[in-house]
Amino acid sequence: MEDIKTFDKVKKYFSERKYVLLLLFWVVHVVWYFVLNSSLTDEACHLMHISLDDKIPYVKYFVIPYVLWYGYIAFAHIWTFFHSKRDFVVMCCLIFLSNLVSILIFTIYPTMHDMRPAEDVIGYDFFGNIVRWLYGTENPYCIMPSEHCMLAIVITVGLIFSDGLKGNLFVKIACPIYTVLVMLSTVFIKQHSIVDVFAAAALCVPICLVTYLVICPKKRFAPKADTLPEPETDPALEDIEQPDEAEAEVLSTEESIESDEPLDGDEE
Repeated sequence: MEDIKTFDKVKKYFSERKYVLLLLFWVVHVVWYFVLNSSLTDEACHLMHISLDDKIPYVKYFVIPYVLWYGYIAFAHIWTFFHSKRDFVVMCCLIFLSNLVSILIFTIYPTMHDMRPAEDVIGYDFFGNIVRWLYGTENPYCIMPSEHCMLAIVITVGLIFSDGLKGNLFVKIACPIYTVLVMLSTVFIKQHSIVDVFAAAALCVPICLVTYLVICPKKRFAPKADTLPEPETDPALEDIEQPDEAEAEVLSTEESIESDEPLDGDEE
């Protein structure tokens, strides 16, 4: 019986917050990405590789911030959902616009890189094995712009400017630092070219502007006039009987007559 009541409460909670369905966009994006990534070939992709990439060493320890990125996405969705409708909708718009822009670019202009190190360079310790596992989950295609960089940037922007965390000093310091680590991780574990990072950072600017100024301006989430709370009245005044219209008219007449009567000392 308790399980049924709990289920009903959960069902009611989410039915009142149907904007949670925005998360279904992730299904579309993930399917689109992996179908594209698995179907592309080297011949069909443009190589992203500049001289600066060769000067960046392979550092397997950067795999930690790279992997924590997935938890960063989950945290952004969960925290905003349970704190504010506007924060959640804004976060979804930032993330899904980034995903949409990147996946369209991957489709129209497929890219790849050729910088993954040899097996003995990757290493066989804990960190090296994680890097090796990442390499095995996807091909080195669909890399420009870097989704890791784009989402890290827009999530940080969304958290810093969220109603619930605005002005939070820890968020202002920790989130940008982590975002920089994510951007560095993409090139240090040889998952991306530095060009992908620059492209991602540049694209985040119009995405943030469109989200905050066009799609989710604050006025769109302001309460409507008919839903504003009624002004509070003093409970002590509610017990005082107000005269009806007839009584009010008589009282008004009496006050008028009294005001016309001469005061003492005014008689001629």
